[in-house]
Amino acid sequence: MSECVVGRSFARIGAVLTLAMAAWLPAEAFAETAAMRIQDLSQPTKCAEDDNVYVAVSGAGVRRFAVVAEHPRYMTPTMPDITAPDFTDCDMSADPKFTYQPFEGVLWDDGRTKVVGYRFASDWRPTQVPVTVGDRTVVGLHLLQMFHYLDGNPEEFLVTYPSDGYWRAKPLPPAGRKETAYGTSFLVGPLRTVGRPIAELTRIVIDPVARRYRLGFADGSTAELSVAEISRTRAELHVELSRAVAAGHPFAGMRSMYVTADNADATRLGWLPAPGAAWRDQPLNPGVASTADGIAVRLWRAGLSRHNTSAPETAIRLLD
Repeated sequence: MSECVVGRSFARIGAVLTLAMAAWLPAEAFAETAAMRIQDLSQPTKCAEDDNVYVAVSGAGVRRFAVVAEHPRYMTPTMPDITAPDFTDCDMSADPKFTYQPFEGVLWDDGRTKVVGYRFASDWRPTQVPVTVGDRTVVGLHLLQMFHYLDGNPEEFLVTYPSDGYWRAKPLPPAGRKETAYGTSFLVGPLRTVGRPIAELTRIVIDPVARRYRLGFADGSTAELSVAEISRTRAELHVELSRAVAAGHPFAGMRSMYVTADNADATRLGWLPAPGAAWRDQPLNPGVASTADGIAVRLWRAGLSRHNTSAPETAIRLLD
Protein backbone atom coordinates (compact mmCIF):
# COMPACT_ATOMS: atom_id res chain seq x y z
CA MET A 1 0.00 0.00 0.00
CA SER A 2 1.39 3.40 -0.95
CA GLU A 3 2.12 6.06 1.66
CA CYS A 4 -0.59 8.21 0.07
CA VAL A 5 -3.25 5.52 0.46
CA VAL A 6 -2.11 4.72 4.00
CA GLY A 7 -2.24 8.42 4.89
CA ARG A 8 -5.78 8.77 3.51
CA SER A 9 -6.89 5.64 5.38
CA PHE A 10 -5.39 6.94 8.62
CA ALA A 11 -7.15 10.27 8.13
CA ARG A 12 -10.54 8.61 7.56
CA ILE A 13 -10.20 6.42 10.64
CA GLY A 14 -8.83 9.28 12.71
CA ALA A 15 -11.81 11.45 11.72
CA VAL A 16 -14.21 9.12 13.53
CA LEU A 17 -12.01 8.52 16.56
CA THR A 18 -13.61 9.53 19.87
CA LEU A 19 -11.00 11.03 22.14
CA ALA A 20 -13.06 11.17 25.34
CA MET A 21 -11.88 8.87 28.12
CA ALA A 22 -14.27 5.93 28.50
CA ALA A 23 -14.86 3.79 31.57
CA TRP A 24 -12.51 1.24 30.07
CA LEU A 25 -11.99 -0.64 33.34
CA PRO A 26 -14.98 -1.36 35.60
CA ALA A 27 -14.80 0.76 38.74
CA GLU A 28 -16.37 -1.98 40.87
CA ALA A 29 -13.31 -4.15 40.23
CA PHE A 30 -10.94 -1.74 41.98
CA ALA A 31 -9.75 -1.89 45.54
CA GLU A 32 -11.68 0.54 47.72
CA THR A 33 -8.88 1.99 49.83
CA ALA A 34 -5.46 1.12 48.41
CA ALA A 35 -3.81 3.53 46.02
CA MET A 36 -0.66 3.58 43.98
CA ARG A 37 1.83 6.28 43.11
CA ILE A 38 2.16 6.66 39.33
CA GLN A 39 5.39 8.24 38.08
CA ASP A 40 6.02 9.13 34.46
CA LEU A 41 9.81 8.96 34.13
CA SER A 42 9.97 8.92 30.31
CA GLN A 43 12.90 10.34 28.38
CA PRO A 44 12.98 11.62 24.76
CA THR A 45 14.36 9.50 21.92
CA LYS A 46 14.64 9.56 18.13
CA CYS A 47 14.77 5.75 17.85
CA ALA A 48 11.44 3.97 17.32
CA GLU A 49 12.89 0.73 18.76
CA ASP A 50 13.90 2.33 22.05
CA ASP A 51 11.56 1.90 25.04
CA ASN A 52 11.96 5.47 26.26
CA VAL A 53 8.57 5.65 27.99
CA TYR A 54 8.68 4.45 31.60
CA VAL A 55 5.75 4.59 33.99
CA ALA A 56 6.71 3.28 37.44
CA VAL A 57 4.00 2.13 39.85
CA SER A 58 4.54 1.88 43.62
CA GLY A 59 2.29 1.66 46.66
CA ALA A 60 2.57 0.67 50.31
CA GLY A 61 1.05 -2.73 51.01
CA VAL A 62 0.03 -3.53 47.42
CA ARG A 63 0.23 -7.24 46.65
CA ARG A 64 -2.55 -7.91 44.10
CA PHE A 65 -3.10 -6.17 40.79
CA ALA A 66 -4.15 -6.84 37.22
CA VAL A 67 -2.52 -6.08 33.89
CA VAL A 68 -5.01 -5.60 31.06
CA ALA A 69 -4.46 -5.23 27.31
CA GLU A 70 -7.29 -4.22 24.96
CA HIS A 71 -7.35 -3.40 21.27
CA PRO A 72 -6.96 0.32 20.45
CA ARG A 73 -10.33 2.01 20.25
CA TYR A 74 -9.76 2.93 16.60
CA MET A 75 -9.37 -0.74 15.53
CA THR A 76 -11.36 -1.74 12.42
CA PRO A 77 -11.18 -4.88 10.23
CA THR A 78 -9.74 -2.90 7.31
CA MET A 79 -7.40 -0.61 9.22
CA PRO A 80 -3.89 -0.48 7.69
CA ASP A 81 -1.41 -2.04 10.09
CA ILE A 82 2.30 -1.17 10.03
CA THR A 83 4.32 -3.58 12.17
CA ALA A 84 7.82 -3.58 10.60
CA PRO A 85 10.68 -2.43 12.86
CA ASP A 86 12.12 1.02 12.22
CA PHE A 87 15.81 1.43 13.10
CA THR A 88 16.10 4.96 11.74
CA ASP A 89 18.19 7.10 14.12
CA CYS A 90 18.99 4.02 16.25
CA ASP A 91 22.52 3.32 17.47
CA MET A 92 22.77 0.15 19.57
CA SER A 93 26.49 -0.44 19.03
CA ALA A 94 27.31 0.28 22.68
CA ASP A 95 24.73 -2.16 24.09
CA PRO A 96 26.18 -5.00 26.22
CA LYS A 97 26.30 -8.34 24.42
CA PHE A 98 26.71 -11.81 25.89
CA THR A 99 26.82 -14.93 23.71
CA TYR A 100 24.77 -18.10 24.12
CA GLN A 101 24.11 -21.43 22.41
CA PRO A 102 20.89 -20.87 20.42
CA PHE A 103 17.82 -22.96 21.19
CA GLU A 104 14.27 -23.14 19.87
CA GLY A 105 11.66 -25.62 20.98
CA VAL A 106 8.03 -26.33 21.74
CA LEU A 107 7.88 -26.83 25.50
CA TRP A 108 4.16 -27.66 25.70
CA ASP A 109 1.28 -28.24 23.29
CA ASP A 110 -1.98 -29.88 24.37
CA GLY A 111 -4.20 -28.47 21.63
CA ARG A 112 -5.47 -25.71 23.92
CA THR A 113 -2.25 -24.02 25.03
CA LYS A 114 1.13 -23.95 23.34
CA VAL A 115 4.39 -22.70 24.90
CA VAL A 116 7.52 -22.08 22.81
CA GLY A 117 10.94 -21.10 24.13
CA TYR A 118 13.96 -19.44 22.48
CA ARG A 119 17.55 -18.85 23.48
CA PHE A 120 19.19 -16.27 21.21
CA ALA A 121 22.80 -16.20 20.07
CA SER A 122 23.29 -13.01 22.08
CA ASP A 123 21.52 -10.95 24.72
CA TRP A 124 22.20 -7.82 26.75
CA ARG A 125 22.07 -9.64 30.12
CA PRO A 126 24.42 -12.41 31.42
CA THR A 127 21.60 -14.36 33.06
CA GLN A 128 20.72 -18.06 33.10
CA VAL A 129 17.16 -18.22 34.43
CA PRO A 130 15.80 -21.79 34.68
CA VAL A 131 12.35 -22.15 33.10
CA THR A 132 10.15 -25.15 33.91
CA VAL A 133 7.10 -25.94 31.78
CA GLY A 134 5.20 -28.99 32.98
CA ASP A 135 7.95 -31.51 33.75
CA ARG A 136 10.59 -29.98 31.45
CA THR A 137 13.25 -27.47 32.52
CA VAL A 138 15.42 -25.40 30.16
CA VAL A 139 18.03 -22.92 31.39
CA GLY A 140 18.87 -19.57 29.84
CA LEU A 141 15.84 -18.87 27.64
CA HIS A 142 15.48 -15.32 26.37
CA LEU A 143 11.90 -15.50 25.06
CA LEU A 144 8.81 -17.47 26.04
CA GLN A 145 5.65 -17.38 23.93
CA MET A 146 2.23 -18.58 25.04
CA PHE A 147 -0.45 -19.37 22.44
CA HIS A 148 -4.20 -19.99 22.69
CA TYR A 149 -5.82 -22.24 20.10
CA LEU A 150 -8.57 -20.33 18.30
CA ASP A 151 -10.57 -22.21 15.67
CA GLY A 152 -7.81 -24.82 15.59
CA ASN A 153 -4.96 -22.34 15.09
CA PRO A 154 -2.44 -21.23 17.73
CA GLU A 155 -2.68 -17.48 18.38
CA GLU A 156 0.12 -15.85 20.38
CA PHE A 157 -1.09 -13.59 23.19
CA LEU A 158 1.65 -13.40 25.83
CA VAL A 159 5.46 -13.19 25.72
CA THR A 160 8.00 -13.21 28.54
CA TYR A 161 11.68 -12.17 28.46
CA PRO A 162 13.27 -14.04 31.41
CA SER A 163 16.62 -12.25 31.32
CA ASP A 164 15.18 -8.85 32.29
CA GLY A 165 11.63 -9.63 33.42
CA TYR A 166 9.75 -7.89 30.61
CA TRP A 167 6.32 -9.07 29.39
CA ARG A 168 3.97 -8.17 26.55
CA ALA A 169 0.30 -9.11 26.23
CA LYS A 170 -2.37 -8.64 23.59
CA PRO A 171 -5.94 -9.85 22.99
CA LEU A 172 -6.73 -12.43 20.35
CA PRO A 173 -7.20 -10.88 16.88
CA PRO A 174 -10.63 -9.29 16.40
CA ALA A 175 -12.94 -10.85 13.83
CA GLY A 176 -11.78 -9.93 10.35
CA ARG A 177 -8.09 -9.53 11.25
CA LYS A 178 -5.48 -12.27 11.12
CA GLU A 179 -2.96 -10.90 13.60
CA THR A 180 -2.18 -7.82 15.67
CA ALA A 181 1.04 -6.33 17.01
CA TYR A 182 2.55 -6.11 20.45
CA GLY A 183 3.43 -2.68 21.81
CA THR A 184 3.76 -1.56 25.42
CA SER A 185 5.74 -3.87 27.75
CA PHE A 186 5.17 -4.34 31.47
CA LEU A 187 7.19 -5.55 34.45
CA VAL A 188 5.98 -7.08 37.71
CA GLY A 189 7.71 -7.67 41.03
CA PRO A 190 10.43 -5.65 42.76
CA LEU A 191 12.03 -3.44 40.09
CA ARG A 192 15.50 -1.93 39.95
CA THR A 193 17.42 -0.05 37.28
CA VAL A 194 20.45 -1.63 35.60
CA GLY A 195 20.91 0.50 32.49
CA ARG A 196 17.14 0.32 32.26
CA PRO A 197 14.38 -0.87 34.61
CA ILE A 198 14.35 -4.64 35.15
CA ALA A 199 12.66 -7.28 37.28
CA GLU A 200 15.45 -9.65 38.25
CA LEU A 201 14.02 -13.15 37.89
CA THR A 202 15.72 -16.24 39.31
CA ARG A 203 13.18 -18.85 38.25
CA ILE A 204 10.00 -19.31 36.19
CA VAL A 205 7.68 -22.31 36.65
CA ILE A 206 4.73 -22.51 34.26
CA ASP A 207 1.61 -24.58 34.78
CA PRO A 208 0.40 -24.59 31.15
CA VAL A 209 -2.96 -26.18 31.96
CA ALA A 210 -3.86 -23.51 34.51
CA ARG A 211 -1.93 -20.89 32.51
CA ARG A 212 -0.17 -19.82 35.68
CA TYR A 213 3.42 -18.55 36.06
CA ARG A 214 5.26 -18.89 39.38
CA LEU A 215 8.08 -16.35 39.53
CA GLY A 216 11.11 -16.13 41.78
CA PHE A 217 13.00 -12.85 42.26
CA ALA A 218 16.54 -12.01 43.31
CA ASP A 219 15.39 -10.51 46.63
CA GLY A 220 13.90 -13.87 47.67
CA SER A 221 10.27 -12.90 47.08
CA THR A 222 7.94 -14.73 44.70
CA ALA A 223 4.83 -13.99 42.66
CA GLU A 224 2.11 -15.76 40.72
CA LEU A 225 0.92 -14.40 37.38
CA SER A 226 -2.17 -16.08 35.95
CA VAL A 227 -4.17 -15.63 32.78
CA ALA A 228 -7.60 -14.50 33.98
CA GLU A 229 -9.03 -13.86 30.50
CA ILE A 230 -7.93 -14.20 26.92
CA SER A 231 -10.48 -13.32 24.27
CA ARG A 232 -10.91 -11.29 21.10
CA THR A 233 -11.62 -8.32 23.38
CA ARG A 234 -8.93 -8.42 26.05
CA ALA A 235 -6.04 -10.16 27.71
CA GLU A 236 -6.24 -9.88 31.49
CA LEU A 237 -3.52 -11.14 33.82
CA HIS A 238 -3.73 -11.26 37.61
CA VAL A 239 -0.59 -10.88 39.71
CA GLU A 240 -0.15 -11.72 43.39
CA LEU A 241 3.12 -10.90 45.13
CA SER A 242 4.27 -13.02 48.08
CA ARG A 243 5.05 -9.81 49.95
CA ALA A 244 4.59 -6.13 49.27
CA VAL A 245 7.50 -4.22 47.79
CA ALA A 246 9.00 -1.60 50.10
CA ALA A 247 7.16 1.72 50.06
CA GLY A 248 8.48 4.08 47.40
CA HIS A 249 9.92 1.27 45.28
CA PRO A 250 8.09 0.11 42.12
CA PHE A 251 6.14 -3.15 42.24
CA ALA A 252 5.28 -2.84 38.54
CA GLY A 253 6.00 -0.68 35.53
CA MET A 254 5.12 -0.09 31.91
CA ARG A 255 7.60 0.58 29.12
CA SER A 256 6.69 1.92 25.70
CA MET A 257 7.94 4.07 22.82
CA TYR A 258 7.21 7.68 21.84
CA VAL A 259 9.10 9.56 19.13
CA THR A 260 6.30 11.74 17.76
CA ALA A 261 2.52 11.68 18.08
CA ASP A 262 2.21 9.62 14.88
CA ASN A 263 5.25 7.40 15.60
CA ALA A 264 4.57 5.91 19.01
CA ASP A 265 3.31 2.79 20.77
CA ALA A 266 1.69 5.08 23.36
CA THR A 267 0.92 8.80 23.28
CA ARG A 268 -1.18 9.39 26.40
CA LEU A 269 -1.17 8.54 30.09
CA GLY A 270 -4.48 8.04 31.86
CA TRP A 271 -5.23 7.32 35.51
CA LEU A 272 -8.29 6.78 37.68
CA PRO A 273 -7.96 8.62 41.02
CA ALA A 274 -10.62 6.63 42.94
CA PRO A 275 -13.63 4.33 42.45
CA GLY A 276 -16.43 6.24 40.78
CA ALA A 277 -14.16 9.12 39.76
CA ALA A 278 -13.64 10.28 36.19
CA TRP A 279 -10.52 9.20 34.35
CA ARG A 280 -7.83 11.85 34.09
CA ASP A 281 -5.56 12.02 31.11
CA GLN A 282 -2.55 13.85 29.74
CA PRO A 283 -0.31 13.57 26.68
CA LEU A 284 3.06 11.91 27.15
CA ASN A 285 5.84 14.48 27.24
CA PRO A 286 9.13 12.55 27.48
CA GLY A 287 11.70 14.48 29.48
CA VAL A 288 9.10 16.12 31.72
CA ALA A 289 8.45 13.98 34.82
CA SER A 290 5.02 13.85 36.42
CA THR A 291 3.37 12.11 39.36
CA ALA A 292 -0.20 11.11 40.15
CA ASP A 293 -2.05 8.85 42.60
CA GLY A 294 -4.77 6.42 41.61
CA ILE A 295 -6.17 2.91 41.52
CA ALA A 296 -5.58 2.35 37.79
CA VAL A 297 -3.23 3.63 35.12
CA ARG A 298 -3.03 3.07 31.39
CA LEU A 299 -0.95 3.90 28.35
CA TRP A 300 -2.93 4.43 25.16
CA ARG A 301 -3.04 6.24 21.83
CA ALA A 302 -5.52 8.89 20.77
CA GLY A 303 -4.63 8.51 17.09
CA LEU A 304 -3.08 6.13 14.61
CA SER A 305 0.63 5.44 14.55
CA ARG A 306 2.92 4.39 11.75
CA HIS A 307 4.65 2.06 14.23
CA ASN A 308 2.83 -1.04 15.55
CA THR A 309 -0.50 0.48 14.54
CA SER A 310 -2.61 -2.32 16.04
CA ALA A 311 -0.70 -2.50 19.36
CA PRO A 312 -3.06 -2.63 22.34
CA GLU A 313 -3.74 -0.18 25.12
CA THR A 314 -2.21 -1.50 28.35
CA ALA A 315 -3.30 -0.84 31.92
CA ILE A 316 -2.48 -1.75 35.50
CA ARG A 317 -5.30 -1.72 38.07
CA LEU A 318 -5.43 -2.71 41.71
CA LEU A 319 -7.37 -5.77 42.83
CA ASP A 320 -9.17 -6.24 46.15
